[in-house]
Amino acid sequence: MRILGRRKPKTSEIKDKVGNWVRGQITLSIVMGTLTGFGFFFMGVEYAATLGMIAAIAEFLPMVGPTITFITAALIASNQSLWLVVGVAIWCLVMQILEGNIFIPLIMRRAVGLSPVIIILAMMVGFNFLGLLGIIISLPVATIISIFVDDYRRRNA
Repeated sequence: MRILGRRKPKTSEIKDKVGNWVRGQITLSIVMGTLTGFGFFFMGVEYAATLGMIAAIAEFLPMVGPTITFITAALIASNQSLWLVVGVAIWCLVMQILEGNIFIPLIMRRAVGLSPVIIILAMMVGFNFLGLLGIIISLPVATIISIFVDDYRRRNA
């Protein structure tokens, strides 16, 4: 990015990319909360909208958030039917598969400009080094690294 013939300072690029990551995380949260809530609603789970909101908020906690959503939904569903608990478990599993394989790569690619392969790889590396904290910070770190790699490539091109 250039400003009147000059490149933007790295701090400004980093701020923009991390801001885009936050917006992407909020978008992901809205998508997951909405789909989870609608799924529970169509299954007949009581308080489906509230559970969708819990899912959206819990989305900010990788791995722990979906567990919180599942446990809360399963407890509510267990008051209605044991088969509903099975349905909740299946729906939560489907949502996690969709999130990890479709939503995160697509939404974050659009937000931070990294390919889905890099996003998944960064999250795996982050998890291996720092566990949950590593997953949380992996995309902003990968984004910052990409700024420096792009700058290096431009200088040597």
